[in-house]
Amino acid sequence: MSSYPPNPRTGIPTTVTVSPASATLDFGGTVQLTAVLTDAYGSTVSPTESFSWSSSNTSLVTVNNSGLCTATSGNPDILQTGGQVTIAVSYPWASNSGSATISAYSVVTVDPPPAESETLWLATQNLGGSTTTVPTRTAKVYPSSLFEE
Repeated sequence: MSSYPPNPRTGIPTTVTVSPASATLDFGGTVQLTAVLTDAYGSTVSPTESFSWSSSNTSLVTVNNSGLCTATSGNPDILQTGGQVTIAVSYPWASNSGSATISAYSVVTVDPPPAESETLWLATQNLGGSTTTVPTRTAKVYPSSLFEE
């Protein structure tokens, strides 16, 4: 004989947890986020609906419907600075008494790529036939593959 009847709230999702809670990526890098549902007692609940994933800045980090995040940008201004993006995962919950959405978040930091400094030289030739070179400016050079989409 059991002293307590089974709790009717067992198995009803109340919390979604995303892992890792934070990640750091280089441009072009990826990280797989994972969502887990739990009930009020901390037991894992199998999802009956799909999770919904979203990025706070899709110009910097995209996320697919499986939680795979990719740091990418065709914008050189974003490329130079990197930054932080919040990835949200949501799960719709419904019962006879109502519905709600439970959510969790992960912060993905994108490091700016290392730039190689190169000194550009301008060669000039004077009328006397001798050639002189003059350094003109130092520039940051990024691999062209970072701008391809």
